[in-house]
Amino acid sequence: MDINLRSVDLNLLLIFDGLMHLQNLSHTATSLGMTQPAVSQALKRLQHMYSDPLFERKGRKMQPTMKATTIHPVITKVLQEIRDTLPVKGAFDPSKLTMQFRINLTYINNGLFIFDFCKALYEQAPGVKLTITSDIVYDAESALRNREYDLCIEHLKLSQSACNNEILYSEKVVVIARKNHPRLGKMKKISLEDYLAEEHAVLIPHKDNIHPLSEMNSEFGERKVGFTGPSMSDTFNIVRITDYIGVIPKTELNYQPLTNELIWFEPPFSTGIANIYMNWHWDMERYQSHRWIRQLLLETCQNNDIISKQ
Repeated sequence: MDINLRSVDLNLLLIFDGLMHLQNLSHTATSLGMTQPAVSQALKRLQHMYSDPLFERKGRKMQPTMKATTIHPVITKVLQEIRDTLPVKGAFDPSKLTMQFRINLTYINNGLFIFDFCKALYEQAPGVKLTITSDIVYDAESALRNREYDLCIEHLKLSQSACNNEILYSEKVVVIARKNHPRLGKMKKISLEDYLAEEHAVLIPHKDNIHPLSEMNSEFGERKVGFTGPSMSDTFNIVRITDYIGVIPKTELNYQPLTNELIWFEPPFSTGIANIYMNWHWDMERYQSHRWIRQLLLETCQNNDIISKQ
């Protein structure tokens, strides 16, 4: 079917982009300030234009077809290039902001960068209120979509299509065990065989994700998991009082209590680095204030001496 570009409503491409990210008619309608019937009608026009259903309903989710998945990167690139040509309405001045940002940090040591960030935020945007939480969130995509948080910062790169992410910084990991561990207590180095022989204390992942500290082990198979808990402190405390071992960010050794009761080893596997990600909802890309706060976080971490010397 030969389509003249002049006959195409380019707003349909914005709706298609929204559906690809959110995979839900009502969520897309809310995000774009439209009604659900209007989005449904737009989808029908898109289906006619591409001679393809584009999405198949599976429960409450709209699953993209192969055609939709193939054309989406092209449409995303074109839309972004169009946005980049448009003038910004007025110079962005963070000192004029009067709003609140909510940032959730999970398994992250706040002391690494958050105080430097708060200082920079206060200097550049004194009218901004900041709330920092350390909630254990199982469905982070839903929490970001519902604006419970503006950013979720953690070791996990959210895999849901509605979420964008960027590496904030990276840090080394270590294997920990209690000092009087019957097999590891007198060792200076742990082998892969030693590591796999022990039972492990691990962190609970988010919905539909594998925690990266667990994913590091995928190159050589499954660990024997003896304990699963929701927080880094749980991992420390369980390892401290049992024969379980755990994998944690090395910087945590400086901040968790009673670390003198533990021993630690360089990991016996090739990937000994954990990335720390900023995760946010796709819908927040249109807000200059959100782009600015992400950039401020990145700059803070890049200028942090503890992080840069790892």
